[in-house]
Amino acid sequence: MNTSNQIQKYKTLLTTFTRESNIILDSLNKNSFEYKFKKYCFDVVENIIKVIDNIEYPDDTCANYILQLLKDTCGFGILSPLTLKDDEFSKDLDINNFRYNIRYPYIVMDYDINAICNYNAFNIYIRKIYSHNDKSQVDYYNNETLNGNRKIYLSKGGIITGEYIEKCIIKPDIVNKHSYTIQNIIDIPVCRIVDNEDCIYVVDHREPKLKTLQQFYDVPINVSFIIKNKYYNIRKYKKLN
Repeated sequence: MNTSNQIQKYKTLLTTFTRESNIILDSLNKNSFEYKFKKYCFDVVENIIKVIDNIEYPDDTCANYILQLLKDTCGFGILSPLTLKDDEFSKDLDINNFRYNIRYPYIVMDYDINAICNYNAFNIYIRKIYSHNDKSQVDYYNNETLNGNRKIYLSKGGIITGEYIEKCIIKPDIVNKHSYTIQNIIDIPVCRIVDNEDCIYVVDHREPKLKTLQQFYDVPINVSFIIKNKYYNIRKYKKLN
């Protein structure tokens, strides 16, 4: 049966969760959709905690393992390393010339470059916004995060060179081991430059998070001559005080 420490641990967890969930529910209109939705979700979580509390195991090992399984499943959706073998990918090419990993679809066989890429290798969070039309910084305090790979242009001395990164290639020697554990997703700080209806995301080429990304992946640098010929220069924008 459960040890007294384990029982106390999960009773405390249940008490804490019940208290905190009730605070949220008490702030909502009981006839609203939000109330009904959250009440349903809270009831499900409460039942999970009760099940864990009643596990017949001599110590915390089983309960902790269950919690870790839930965490892993909610995080990356897989519980064991990927093989990255051919049969782990979809059979047909999509319109992007990709075959998707059937266990973790952010990893694809990219036939444009004949490599396996992770399209969920990094997120970006926006620290500053500049208006190219006004040549000035915009009031912004949200630090918005955008999930998943997207084009990030490199700046050198404030000048946007047209060079950008987007694809993160899993190194061939890692692929050949057929036991790939997904790396932590890297958060890269960027600024956004708004130019009429268009915008781009920019990071200084010396940003340490880029170096970390390059340790995990082969990260090709491509060039957009359209962006290069825009002659964006962050140093020329008027900054907020």
